[in-house]
Amino acid sequence: MSKRVGDVAVSDYHKNGYLPEALINFMVLLGWNPGTKQELFSMQELIKEFSLEKVQKAGAVFNEEKLAWINRAYIRNMSSEELAKKILPMIAGTGKDVSPELALRMAEIERARVSKLRDIEDHLAIYTEMPSYEAALLRWKGKQDYREVTQHPSAMRNILCVVPEEALKSSKKIEEALMPYAAAHAKGNVLWPLRVALSGREKSPGPFE
Repeated sequence: MSKRVGDVAVSDYHKNGYLPEALINFMVLLGWNPGTKQELFSMQELIKEFSLEKVQKAGAVFNEEKLAWINRAYIRNMSSEELAKKILPMIAGTGKDVSPELALRMAEIERARVSKLRDIEDHLAIYTEMPSYEAALLRWKGKQDYREVTQHPSAMRNILCVVPEEALKSSKKIEEALMPYAAAHAKGNVLWPLRVALSGREKSPGPFE
């Protein structure tokens, strides 16, 4: 791989958060065709299915988008506990102090949003810093009245205050508690300012997460 365009070493892919299993899966497919449409393989499947007779002689094309797709699939298939263990050292490298409990919650939320482990760093501020943003961002499509913008999050806070604490650990339970109110007041007008108030970003995990 270090002889490809850009001269990138395998260790660089590892540092950027590509999983060893995903790299092996990708490398095998550079020159080998299983004869089926299957593209994701466990190590056991590769050992069973691989044969030199199916290795192509033509030069392979290194497709980074394909590598990212395979890596993303492996991340999504990992348990939250396993992913949390992998991202904790990466987070520590940023100087942020994140507990194992918070890392587990991040793994649950971010698993579907990242292509490689290092992408977690770009989302870290949502979990470790109080958000700072322009007030105008709270307005759904820039059209809401500011009185309405403040009314909905306050109302939803009051709803959550009577939800049992144990239920607040479940995004599904939070959704069940808030959706009747959101549906009654136009969901976009309600959920957009809630999500922005929590994250400080235009793009972030859903408000219930």
